Amino acid sequence: MSKSLTKKPSSPLGRAWWMDKARELLWVALVAALIWVYADMEFTRERSFTVVVDLETSDPDLALLSTSQVEVSLTLQGNIAGLENFEHLGESLRYDVSQYGPSEDPIAIPTREILLQTAQVGQSGLTLVACTPSSISVRLDQVLSKELDVEFRHTGGTVAGAVVTPSKVRIRVAQSQWQEILRRTATPTLRTETVNLQKVDTSKPFPAEIEPVVAGVSVQPIRKTVEVQVQVAELTKTRTLGVPVRVMAPASWSTDGTWDEYLLERKNASDWTNKEIVVEGPTKDIDRLVPEAVDAYVVLTDNDKKPTESWWKGNVIVRFPAETNVKLVSKPTLDYRLAKRADATP
Repeated sequence: MSKSLTKKPSSPLGRAWWMDKARELLWVALVAALIWVYADMEFTRERSFTVVVDLETSDPDLALLSTSQVEVSLTLQGNIAGLENFEHLGESLRYDVSQYGPSEDPIAIPTREILLQTAQVGQSGLTLVACTPSSISVRLDQVLSKELDVEFRHTGGTVAGAVVTPSKVRIRVAQSQWQEILRRTATPTLRTETVNLQKVDTSKPFPAEIEPVVAGVSVQPIRKTVEVQVQVAELTKTRTLGVPVRVMAPASWSTDGTWDEYLLERKNASDWTNKEIVVEGPTKDIDRLVPEAVDAYVVLTDNDKKPTESWWKGNVIVRFPAETNVKLVSKPTLDYRLAKRADATP
């Protein structure tokens, strides 16, 4: 007689039971995630940022004379994802101001208008709540084109002749800046950077950089260098000498009691006995120049009698022997003051 086989019920802790529970938990997690995503999309927050607005002009015939970078504090409103995305875009916003054109006086552009026209703010889906400063001043000027002579500057030798190619170079400069140049000089001229003739091969043409400044005003040359061919008459050299410095005072001070009332104080006494000066000239003149042949002095005036807790800075006047062809490379100075003598009569 065969035994009947009966199917045992599945254990409540069997694999099927755990699979059912896992499916239930998965649905719960999905629903929770959707709820959080929905909450992030629906509920807005505010966050403050600090950015730098880079002002630029896309029109080559316009020059921006006002500041090109302005720091702006702003508050944006939106969902978390949008705010975090804005933060990741960086701290610099670019804005083209060429649409406003040239003007004699600065134009105040609302900062809100500028921010909303940038891609980072205007296309972010965020709301601009506030911004500081409320406006940004912009001044644009028409750009002129001028052709100027180029002057070759040099050191380290005397030149019998120099040919600069090209001899004229065109510059671009704002109209108001050009007017300032004309106020400073009647003959606007470009100059090269100073070239030391002892450090270049003068047997053939060599390049010289153009200094992008005319009469102290910045300009934009259309080229950076010119070619120079020079004929050197004589090479020069520089030398440092230590020379004594004397004091030259008004002759009346010897009779009007000035030296009875005042005492000359020197900040660094050793500098007056051995002041270093740098001189330049032909090699033969530099080599034979001796400190004793140099006359160096500081001129005192009645203005030096004014009381001061600091020091007067006097220019050292230097004279060289007439038979030498040398010059100072830099202008030396010395610090001094006139102090009341303790025993001076009030």
